[in-house]
Amino acid sequence: MRKRIFSLTLLLAIVATIAGCASLKCIPTC
Repeated sequence: MRKRIFSLTLLLAIVATIAGCASLKCIPTC
C-alpha cells in the first residue's frame, strides 16, 4: 500500500512539473 502511495505521489509530481512547464514556457530548462 505504501508503494501505491509513492507511485501516486511521483505521478502527481510529474504532472505538476509538466503543467508548470506548460504555463511557464519562458523557462529554458523545460
